[in-house]
Amino acid sequence: MNLRYSVLFLGWMLVMLVACKQNKDTPPSPVQKEYSAKPISIKNLYLEDAVKILYDGSYLTGPDEILNHYTKNPMDVKDSRIFIDLIANEKKGLTYEMSEIIDANDLKYQQILIWKDTDTLRHQAFEHIAPKRKADVDLSEINASREQWMELCNAHNSKDLIHKMYSENTLYYNHKPMVVGREELVKEYDYMNRANYKLTLKPIIVEVVNEDCVFEIGQCEGSYNGKYIIVWRKDFSEKWEVFIDSNI
Repeated sequence: MNLRYSVLFLGWMLVMLVACKQNKDTPPSPVQKEYSAKPISIKNLYLEDAVKILYDGSYLTGPDEILNHYTKNPMDVKDSRIFIDLIANEKKGLTYEMSEIIDANDLKYQQILIWKDTDTLRHQAFEHIAPKRKADVDLSEINASREQWMELCNAHNSKDLIHKMYSENTLYYNHKPMVVGREELVKEYDYMNRANYKLTLKPIIVEVVNEDCVFEIGQCEGSYNGKYIIVWRKDFSEKWEVFIDSNI
């Protein structure tokens, strides 16, 4: 693990956080409020254009909005563990993290984060957290959805891809203003309509979060060669759709 991050993360875990009853649909992050003699703002841990996506599909932008959320939703972090800490884009200093946190009430949460290294610190660029529950999820269904995604992508019809594979409230994050909803994403993915465009998705880690949510980090190969994040969510008909899509 990056030494700067190790020191910073241990610092978060050593400080006492204020506990309160949590809303399962908007689970908190371990980086909420630091306490010494008095509360210390954590907003300097976030990039100015940082994004936090809540479980209900709403999202916050920038340190002030994120800090305000955590000020209203503090918790006591009991434990945590990191599943993966993966360089996503070495040139840009970007790292993907997938990890789990446990609060004082033994409630578990899964988080997927994007960090950006600067000369002195690791700043958080992206955050999504979901309630973690034991669930019997057939990952062959996720594999089939991924295969269908690639088939539609490589058919050069972004409209079909987005309308068949993405949730109505889908969110696309790529270090620019958030792309929200299917119609905007169809426009964003117009380059997929080029006849020579081709893409393969190769998962690195696929983690079941709960009965309706799966986190995936993987490698793209083809016209774009970089890492990707997909958060899969089930719709009302039990079909797995892309709720969050990101590549950097």
